[in-house]
This record gives sequence, structure tokens and C-alpha cells, in this order.
Amino acid sequence: SLYLHMLKPTDKNNEKEDSNNGLDRTPWLQSLPTQYDTPLHWTESQRTEWLQYDAMVQAVNRQDTAWKQYYQTVSGAFPTLSYDEFCWGCETARSRAFSSSSAGRFDAKIYAFTLLLIAAYVGLGLGSLEQAANGAGVVVSATILKDFVWPKLFDKKKVYVICPVIDMANHNSS
Repeated sequence: SLYLHMLKPTDKNNEKEDSNNGLDRTPWLQSLPTQYDTPLHWTESQRTEWLQYDAMVQAVNRQDTAWKQYYQTVSGAFPTLSYDEFCWGCETARSRAFSSSSAGRFDAKIYAFTLLLIAAYVGLGLGSLEQAANGAGVVVSATILKDFVWPKLFDKKKVYVICPVIDMANHNSS
């Protein structure tokens, strides 16, 4: 959420293009909502009346308390960041982020090497195409288990990613 705050077009430090890779994020940033009407912004009486579920009201109150604590933690490093701007960044990030325990682990080199081994195996007459396909099936299955199944079951650490192109297709800016 702090990164989103730093990218906002109203930020005097923001340049049109990202200095690292020359990407113009302006269209995506302009498509983001400028404010949210979530339970976090409601009064206590509105939360109680509109949510009509004590567990939900308590969850919103816990989130409000946690975000105020997070804000206190970072506000010293970002003196121009207001609590409302902090909440905007958090809500923007939470509403647009994809989560995964395996983000960024896909490696196409394994499949290219497998294809090379299949070609050599069959080309040199060491075995049949069916035998090579069985070996490739084992590689694909093991990779899927290692990269997707195992982390979902046993790795509790999640990675959150915001992808502006997908986000622009997934949300209406109005």
C-alpha cells in the first residue's frame, strides 16, 4: 500500500515513467478509485445497523485497530502520509492483489531440458516415444506437485502481487 501511495499521480515525487524500466503507469493509476465506501469508513452505529452481524462488526473493528497500529509503525518514515491515504493504499492493494504461495516459481527451463532429453532419447534409438512420453509425464507431474500442490498444503507464507494489466480488465474505474 505504501508503494501505491508513492505512485499516486498527485505525489510530487512521481514521474510519468518508472525510472527502472520506462513503464508508464499513469493510465492504470488514473483508473483506480480515489475513495472507498467500505465498513472501515462507517461509524460504529452504521457498522452495527448495516452489517447486522456482530462477528462481522468485530472483524471490521479489529481491522481498523490493526491498520491504525500499522499506520503508527510506518508514519515516522512517511511523514506526509495521512491515515486516509494509508487506508486508501491498503484498500486498493487488498481489492486488487492476487495471492499465491507459489508466485514466481515457474521455470520453463525444466520443460525445455525435458524436451531435449526426449528428442535425444528417441533420436538415438534408446527407447520408444511412449517411454519418453512417460518420462515427460513424470517431470510435469512432479513439477506441478512441487510448485503448486506442495506449497498450497504446507507453505503458509503467501506472496501478494498486483498486475495492472489484469487489474484494468477486472475492475470498472467508475
